[in-house]
Amino acid sequence: MKKFLLLFSLCIVVSSCSKGDDSNTMATQKFSVSVVASDGGTVNTSGGEYNENASVSINATPQNGYEFSGWTGTTQTGSSITIKVTSNQMITANFIKSKYSLSINTVGSGTVAQKVVNSGRGTTDYESGVTIELTATPQTDFLFYNWQYIANNLGENSPTNPFQVLMDESKTVTATFEEKLPLVNPDGSGKNNTVGKWKIRKENPGSKRFSSARAVDCNVNEIIFRSDSSFTVITETSTITGQYNIESDSSMSLNQGGVNIGRLTNLILSDNYISFTIELTEVCNEELKADKDPTYDEATDPITNTTTASQTTETSTPTTDLTADCSVQGSITSDNKNQTIDAGASITDIIWEYTTDCASEAITASSDNLLDGLSIEVTENRIVVAGTPTGDTAGTYNFSVQLNVATSTTIINAEITVVDNTTAGSSSSTENTSPPANTSSSTANVSTDCSVNGSITSNNENQTIDAGASITDITWEYTTDCASDTITASSKSLLDGLFIDVRSDMIMVSGTPTNDTPGTYNFSVQLNVGPSTTIINAEITVVDNTTSGSTTSTTGTSSTTNNSASTWASYSIDVSATNSADYILSGTDRTGSVSGNDPNITLSAGDTISFVVNASGHPFYLKTVSGTGTGDTINGVENNGAESGTVVWSPGESGTYYYQCSLHGGMMGMITVN
Repeated sequence: MKKFLLLFSLCIVVSSCSKGDDSNTMATQKFSVSVVASDGGTVNTSGGEYNENASVSINATPQNGYEFSGWTGTTQTGSSITIKVTSNQMITANFIKSKYSLSINTVGSGTVAQKVVNSGRGTTDYESGVTIELTATPQTDFLFYNWQYIANNLGENSPTNPFQVLMDESKTVTATFEEKLPLVNPDGSGKNNTVGKWKIRKENPGSKRFSSARAVDCNVNEIIFRSDSSFTVITETSTITGQYNIESDSSMSLNQGGVNIGRLTNLILSDNYISFTIELTEVCNEELKADKDPTYDEATDPITNTTTASQTTETSTPTTDLTADCSVQGSITSDNKNQTIDAGASITDIIWEYTTDCASEAITASSDNLLDGLSIEVTENRIVVAGTPTGDTAGTYNFSVQLNVATSTTIINAEITVVDNTTAGSSSSTENTSPPANTSSSTANVSTDCSVNGSITSNNENQTIDAGASITDITWEYTTDCASDTITASSKSLLDGLFIDVRSDMIMVSGTPTNDTPGTYNFSVQLNVGPSTTIINAEITVVDNTTSGSTTSTTGTSSTTNNSASTWASYSIDVSATNSADYILSGTDRTGSVSGNDPNITLSAGDTISFVVNASGHPFYLKTVSGTGTGDTINGVENNGAESGTVVWSPGESGTYYYQCSLHGGMMGMITVN
């Protein structure tokens, strides 16, 4: 029995030892760890199966334009972490787009608008990858010049407006505005602000404008204006030289060998910028923008009078030494250097004819104390002073004209006396001249080889109209073998509110007299070709339109129109634009048809005018003062500033107003409300 118990106990001990050994050999426990990244970055591992308590290192790396924002699935922070595996886990590295600041500075007077053109939010801090469009709007009397910014650690400039900025880092952009300058300073200094070398901008080729009859542009690379009134135009294929003449505050003529070869119009100028439309006769018509070359020095410019045969002329002008081997002989042939005119009337042309052996483009003229509104034109054999003084103040005014060849020599000393034309019976008189007899037909010799023949075709040079009403157009149709740009006309005692339009086949007088005082008014129109010749003697009688049953009648017509001032009318004008230089209008106003680039508009107080605008990128505003920006707008205008839609206005009082693009200074026209 004892043996049996001993054996049983031994078996129990052995059995217990065997069970303990089985427990020590069980498999180690494992856990699954999954690691992923959101859009905008990567992680160094996707995870896997790990033994319990194993350590796993995870690194999050953002892509360009993104930042690491934190983890989901763990409480640890930082882009590099180490986790201890104690359970199954899903861990996500999160990324967000970087945000960058955009700082805008301005030089000069103007504003900059910001607009997001793809995705993103905010007004000064933008998500990475967002494109911001900046639009610069200069204040009145200023123009936008350029943007300045940093790209690839280098300073860059761009004249493009609007301008787009890609937000791939924080950036600072500066918009520079420059004050507009007159072509010639009006302060008496006579400084010519156009002098210098101007390099043509080549951006935005789509903005070039061609006339309908031409198919090529001018390919201008540079243009140089010198203080001696000489110019050089350098194109891709030729060099053109000659003399320029500043005609107005926005235009100049280009002459070569005494012959006009082109013109610059729509001139806008600042210290470092110029824009204009250049037309070279029978060659091209193109809108250009240019920057001043700061390295140009007129003193070292090898000025030459040699004109290379080019696209504008086949004639070469020989180089001439003005001081040694050429002379000018001449005298006043018009015999009218002293004149008396009505306020608002044109002077009779003062003509100084000459002969010379100088190169004709070397003949230039200037003036001291020239009356505002008068101009000096130098042609191949004469120098002509013409125009209408803009000041209506009665008085006597003296000026002189100098011939600028070698030593400047005075050739004309003139005296213009302006009298008050409101005095009953006052008339215009000119020394040694008298108004020619009224005639409906006239022939004028321009020179030995050109003539003008014409007559009044409207048969209405004598009219009776209501006060405040428009005259019926007076037309003088003509034929000529002269160059078309030599046909000009002026007037004596033209009523304020009337104007003269010279066209390729007719001269037209139209408009609305601003003087409502009943009475009979006489004026004449002169053809300024050769000796000035009167082609129209007109008589306008203004009657009181407040009288019951008043009518408007025109000699030679049977129509009678009730034109009472209390009769208001509605007009509609379509507005479009193909470039940033002009609005194109088509419709009607008080004077009849309105069409073309930036035409003037005439209305009466109480009328309603609807402008149907289809001009994307050119906000159409009605304003009390011309100029870009959105200030000085007219009260009570419906839909003012539309680019697409109808702008409606009913003027309540007379005055001068304007339609104006808020972004482009040249896109404007005058609205006269009677």
